[in-house]
Amino acid sequence: MFPKPQKKDNIMASVDLISGLYGVLLAFGIMLLAVLLLPLVVYLISRKPYPTLKTLSSTKTLGGVLVTGASTGIGRHAAFYLARQGFLVFAGVRKPADGEALLRAYLDEESKQTSKSRSRGKVSPAKQGVLHFLILDITKPFQIAAAVRSVQEELSRRGGLPFLGLVNNAGVTGGADPVEFLPLEHNRNTFEVNFYGPLAVTQAFLPLLRQAPQGRIVNVSSMAGIVTRPLGATYSCTKFALEALSDTLRVELGHLGVSVSVIQPGYIRSEIFGKADEQHQHRMQELPVECSALYGHLYTVDKTNALIAKASDPIVCSRAIHHALTSPYPKTRYLVGNVNGTPAYWLGWGIWLLNDRLMDRMITPPFKKGAL
Repeated sequence: MFPKPQKKDNIMASVDLISGLYGVLLAFGIMLLAVLLLPLVVYLISRKPYPTLKTLSSTKTLGGVLVTGASTGIGRHAAFYLARQGFLVFAGVRKPADGEALLRAYLDEESKQTSKSRSRGKVSPAKQGVLHFLILDITKPFQIAAAVRSVQEELSRRGGLPFLGLVNNAGVTGGADPVEFLPLEHNRNTFEVNFYGPLAVTQAFLPLLRQAPQGRIVNVSSMAGIVTRPLGATYSCTKFALEALSDTLRVELGHLGVSVSVIQPGYIRSEIFGKADEQHQHRMQELPVECSALYGHLYTVDKTNALIAKASDPIVCSRAIHHALTSPYPKTRYLVGNVNGTPAYWLGWGIWLLNDRLMDRMITPPFKKGAL
């Protein structure tokens, strides 16, 4: 009796093992691909079409858009960007001097851009975007009413242009206080600007938006509207409230053809961080000594400054706002920018995947005794 061919059996066993591993890896790859593609599939299935303007000549003004808080930062960049895209932009500012400075800066940038285009021989008919400024403190009802009248008059003067969009951008940071030592009056004032202000402006301009062929509302929130951090109660609470307001508006206005989108920026280069740092330093001097012992480890100024140093350009917000105003399929939310170099979109997924305890460990500095 002859012995069995062991070598051949070993080869066959190796082939079977490799085939098995290949099958497992292939199945894992397919599952991973399915998980990664799932958000796209869900988006494509669930997206809702909204009316858009018919194609216009590239030299015509599209219609009116109001951008609040346009004197600096995201609002300023968005106002300039939308004007270049052909919109009649009403830029809300609180002081006449801010409005005049805004117009000068816009005209200077347009002049430089035109000169560059001519030097490259790429001059083409530009869309007739226009930038106006309005005195608009969103916490003052009489200024909101005056803004509505001014917008109506200008649109009528230009042949009955439609009012296409409202960009609620104005806001304040709200300081950095532990909840135990949080001044309630300061908290209320922040809510007046970050929540009740956008609510009041939206109520005032909704009749105009409902008349438009494609009325759009874009609320500039923050990643602080989906996850909070230590010392950020005031700001996060206002942004969580704005997120809820946006969701409510979206379901209430959907049948009227008015789209509602939320911009959720990570860290974006803006003067607001300079203001926040000044407010933070001032507030630290006012806090009682007891606060230092209890919550001093939460004041990570150096870490915050490092995050600010990696902040994204405001263009990412402006592009998202433009898409929300013009796309036939506007997104309900736009996660833009980054946090410490990580794209906000991926962080949003991480927040959704991780449970509360893990998130707490990631965002809370370890406790150690020390002074502010």
